[in-house]
Order: sequence, then C-alpha cells, then structure tokens
Amino acid sequence: MRPICSRRLGILIFCLLATVLNGCFGTSQPSRFYALSSLRGPEPIPHAASAGLSTLVAVGPVAIPDYLNRPEIVTRSGKNEMRVNEFQRWAGDLQANMLNTVIEDLSMLLPPDRLSVIRWFPAGQHDMPVTYRVMVDVMRFDAVPGGSVFLEADWAIYGKEKTIVLAKKSSISGNVGGAEFTDLVAAMSKAVEDLSREIAAGVMSLDQKTAEK
Repeated sequence: MRPICSRRLGILIFCLLATVLNGCFGTSQPSRFYALSSLRGPEPIPHAASAGLSTLVAVGPVAIPDYLNRPEIVTRSGKNEMRVNEFQRWAGDLQANMLNTVIEDLSMLLPPDRLSVIRWFPAGQHDMPVTYRVMVDVMRFDAVPGGSVFLEADWAIYGKEKTIVLAKKSSISGNVGGAEFTDLVAAMSKAVEDLSREIAAGVMSLDQKTAEK
C-alpha cells in the first residue's frame, strides 16, 4: 500500500506544481495598443490642387517630456505619483503620433485654399517657401482613468525671417468619459484637438494681419 500512496502523493504534488507554474507563466495579460485620433476622416485631404498657391504652414518638431517617451501609457495615480501601465501601450512612438495628429488636425481646421499644412523636414525645406513654422513643446500630458486629462504646452509660430511672431502657452483639461483606456486615449485625443484649435486660431490671426497689409 505504501508505494501506491507515495505514487499518488507524487502525482498530487506534480499537479499542484503544474497549476502554480501555469498561473505564473501561462496566463499573462495580453498587451493592448492605442493611438491618438485626429479630426481627419477616412477621405483624403485635398492638398494637391491648392498646394502651389496657398501659404505653407510647416509643423514640427513636437517635443514631449521624457517620462512619456516610452511604449507604455503613463497615467497619473496621485499628486506626485505616475503609473507605467505595462499592458496598455502606444501603437508606435507617442511623439510621432502626436506630431501627426497635430498636422492632421490643423489640416482640417485651416482653410486648404489658403493654408497648406506640411511636416517640417529640416534637411529638405530650406528652399521651400514656408511662411509659418509651428513648434510645440509639451510640458505635461497625462490623465487619470475615469478622471481628468491635462495637457500643458508652450508653442511658437516662426515667420519667414525665422523669428518668433507669436508665442503662447496652452493649458487644457477635460474629463475622461470612462474607466477604460479607450476612453482615456479618446480624452487625450480631444486635448490634442483643443491644442490644435488654439494653434489654428493663432495662424489664422497672423495670416489675417498679413492679408490686411
């Protein structure tokens, strides 16, 4: 009888170990990936027909804080505490995603027959007739799931002479509509949209003053 009991005990221990190991290594949470969304719809923006006649607005760079420059989505969990969410990640580089979103938002907010929005490429745009260049320096961009989102950024518009013609600080806040990360990213996208609206108003104001001269 003893060999049989010992064998059963060994089998039981093996099953328990297998269960524990499976719990540790076999049921890890799958990662989910997100991206900021813009005002741009699925249809292409008609730049080509008017790009040769309209004023060029170049956008870039858009700088973000070091704590956001990582694949994981960083959220605020307290006044002085940030949380790195290992399984909630950006689908690519957040800095590039934010730059693209601002460009697409401005492309929708500015009249395409007068103002064409392009990306700033330092190496290839020295000879292009860029009238305005927009640079953005994000100081804070974080949110609390189910709470609020905050975006603070300094931005400046440079003129043809490469001098600053307008400089402002934007402080944007809003509510996150739910506790899911899809709600959080949607709220962050709305904050970028609000920032783009302030930049667009600045560009339009400068362009209007130029037209009146």
